[in-house]
Amino acid sequence: MNLSLSGKSGVVISLISYLLLIFCGACGKKTNKQLAQTYYKLCMVELGEGLLSDIAARKALDYVEKALDLDPKPEYQAVQATILFKLKHYNQSIQCFKRALAGITCPRMRGEILNNMACIYGQQGNSKKACKVWVRLLKSPHYLTPEVAMVNMAKMFVEKGKYEQAKKYCAKAVTRAPMYTDAHFYLALLSYYTQDFALAKKEVTTTLFMEPKHPGAKYLERMLAAS
Repeated sequence: MNLSLSGKSGVVISLISYLLLIFCGACGKKTNKQLAQTYYKLCMVELGEGLLSDIAARKALDYVEKALDLDPKPEYQAVQATILFKLKHYNQSIQCFKRALAGITCPRMRGEILNNMACIYGQQGNSKKACKVWVRLLKSPHYLTPEVAMVNMAKMFVEKGKYEQAKKYCAKAVTRAPMYTDAHFYLALLSYYTQDFALAKKEVTTTLFMEPKHPGAKYLERMLAAS
């Protein structure tokens, strides 16, 4: 499962799709917990297929905060943090993710949350801290999407103008996850910038085979044809 919020632009953040699979049981103060679960479901309805608009995100945030008032589940806190990231409330998002981490024991979910926190550090311009988290995740057997971390690290290196290093991480991502379209596209783009045109053409072809209407790949294909 590829947990992603940003697709082809920006760093990748990813918790919502995974959390949609969680069923929150009611126990203890049953009425409050059931009502909290209802608010959580309303939050997910607003999110729909993803965080598509700020209006939907704010409505979803209101619902999940109501859920948290009734039942401070770590999973709800993780969703709250993800929405706050979408709304660019980065510091609040980090604090919510930290609270979620304190209550979540599932190694898989912890890995996803750490990836999201690294994305926020990257957005804040702290690439060193972001990469430190991603390197840690790459060593963890519980983190199931290391290719996402690899592409994120590549983007951090691009921002520093270190294209060859970025290219190496994209190449690793392609090897790790051959069906990861974004990794192929970014490898094509970085190959173009580093004048490795043969590899760029190969990766563009692969990207368009996987996603024929990929706008970035189609544009790059035209650029390669003209070069």
